[in-house]
Amino acid sequence: MSVFRFPSGATLAQVKKDAKRIARAEGAPLHRALDVASLRHGIRRYTGPWTDVPDEIRGRHEPFFRLPLPTASGLVGVQLSAARRHAYFLGADIASKRSVILQVLRLALSLGLRRAVWCLGADGWDDGLEELWLAVSSEFPGKLQRCSPTDAAGLRLGAGTVVVIDGAHPDAVHLVIPPRVAVIALLPEEHAPDDDRLAFTLGQWPGEPDRSLRFLLSEADGRVQCVDFERWQGWLDQAVEHCILRGGCGLEDVAQRWGGQAALGFSPAPAPLVDSDRWPEYAAWLARVGAVGHDDLLSPESLSAQKQFLSCGSGA
Repeated sequence: MSVFRFPSGATLAQVKKDAKRIARAEGAPLHRALDVASLRHGIRRYTGPWTDVPDEIRGRHEPFFRLPLPTASGLVGVQLSAARRHAYFLGADIASKRSVILQVLRLALSLGLRRAVWCLGADGWDDGLEELWLAVSSEFPGKLQRCSPTDAAGLRLGAGTVVVIDGAHPDAVHLVIPPRVAVIALLPEEHAPDDDRLAFTLGQWPGEPDRSLRFLLSEADGRVQCVDFERWQGWLDQAVEHCILRGGCGLEDVAQRWGGQAALGFSPAPAPLVDSDRWPEYAAWLARVGAVGHDDLLSPESLSAQKQFLSCGSGA
């Protein structure tokens, strides 16, 4: 069995040792320290298993695409791999989420996504979404396709494709999904179904009104972030045009140029996950479990801790 090495030449054991040293020195969670150590050794965010496994198994964890999402801290790419390629966009108001996903696909196509296929829901689309679809289709001819769920079985899906299943679980649509094809399912439920191929979920941000553009991003590794689609109003068109004119560009380029910009409006920041009247209880829970508090209550580290606290019910 060949030993996996980072571009620096370091083995997994060496990088993990560095991460533990970083975690102790900085007081950071180990998963964050692993990211830092991985970057120092030449991989931006290593997502494979942290044990030596055969290359064919490791390959299932190597990302084949990063889906661009505007978080409160800037534009990020959520990784999709053969092992983690399902995503769920949750909430009763599916209609209001369709234009958001279509804009995500638009930016993704400009960043190199090969193809997007949309399996339509039974209730169809309104005129505004149809107009947006035609506009995006004209920007990326031949790369957007719609089909009915009954026609989905006949599709041939190549590697690097994203399939959107509108209003149904992936298993309910008789699609043969190759390993390097991602699936985004728009579901009316509040919670994602059990799925060992889950990459991430997007759910409505607690306390936000209907049709809000803020969502809670929960990744398979437990990381939590605030996704705020208001943040890319005013620069998304410019970024897409820039990538098309260049014949493609990287997510890092877009993130550096535009991804950190705030929305043109001045809407207030979303409230933390933990209500203010539970902050004393939350602080006591942090002390009891030995966790570190965070000044920025919307940071991924703080949101992950808040979600864990709320999942404990009373915090016990």
